[in-house]
Amino acid sequence: MPATPSSSPRSTATAAALQDLINMVAELRERGIGFTSLHENFDTTTPGGRLVLHVFAALAEFIRELIVQLTA
Repeated sequence: MPATPSSSPRSTATAAALQDLINMVAELRERGIGFTSLHENFDTTTPGGRLVLHVFAALAEFIRELIVQLTA
């Protein structure tokens, strides 16, 4: 995600880290490797676990964009 002039470095870094996680999980899946988060209690070897990961990502992006919009 590109940074916008009103994005804080922290929100941009968080968005980049989340995108990196999604990319890493996709690469692992292509190699037949699953990802299980013990803290968030989801498992990407299941359709539901992949859905949860993508919902988290969508919510994080939405919140970041709201923050940018409200602080502009």
